[in-house]
Amino acid sequence: MTRAYVALIIFALVLASPFIVSAASGDIGDTPLKPDFETNGGIDPDVDECVRDVDFMRSDHMVLLKEERVKVVRHADRNEKYEIERCFSCHEYEKFCKECHDYNGVKPTCFNETGGCHTNEKLDKSERPEL
Repeated sequence: MTRAYVALIIFALVLASPFIVSAASGDIGDTPLKPDFETNGGIDPDVDECVRDVDFMRSDHMVLLKEERVKVVRHADRNEKYEIERCFSCHEYEKFCKECHDYNGVKPTCFNETGGCHTNEKLDKSERPEL
């Protein structure tokens, strides 16, 4: 009977080990703050329109970016209206995109630091593509 208890305790410790390690390292409860969309949040105040409506961009911008990537890479069909550099001409990555991506636990793969081919630096207004 004692062997069964020892086995049960070992099994429980193995099962709980990821939670124990997270608690010991301080990762538990380290949730980023919810982004505040009511404030400016890195949006250029001189720009009053985006390529699509706000609700679509909040929920499905990644679909749009993936579709455009396929068009450019596979079909050489580049549409400046949907280039990610255009996004950064209005939105500051650190204040706008990164807060929301961190909150949702998303790591975009399109930027230089994550192996992608785009930069996340804000363009000057003179470099901003027209709609």
